[in-house]
Amino acid sequence: MTLTKNILKLTKIIELKNFKLIMSEMSAEKKFENSRKKLANTLKNLEEIIKDKIQQSAVEDKMLNESFSSKPIANIDQKLTIENQNKEITRLTQMLNDFEKEAEFLREKNKILTQKILHFRNQASNIVDAVQNDIIKIEDILKNHDS
Repeated sequence: MTLTKNILKLTKIIELKNFKLIMSEMSAEKKFENSRKKLANTLKNLEEIIKDKIQQSAVEDKMLNESFSSKPIANIDQKLTIENQNKEITRLTQMLNDFEKEAEFLREKNKILTQKILHFRNQASNIVDAVQNDIIKIEDILKNHDS
């Protein structure tokens, strides 16, 4: 009986140790699970913080880019506007020069035409005077012939 008692005691001890081991394993599993949950929460919080920092950096980067890049763009726009205006001024100056040349040509042509008109007027006046003189001579001849 002692052997049976000893076996029973040993069995109880083994069962108790197994129970303690199981309990400690369960406790370790619970601790591991709790630690895993804490780690997951910490990682999630860290992820949110990183996202916020990235968004904040993006906003700051955008603000910096806008403040720094708008000035060169404005300068480029101003340069392009100035270049376009200079081209337009050059084009208009060339047109003005062409108009001045055309005006000078037309003034010269006008002078020539005025001189021709004056010449034709003088010729017409001379012809009218000559015709009038011829009429007077014809009248004189007719008067003399009739008398």
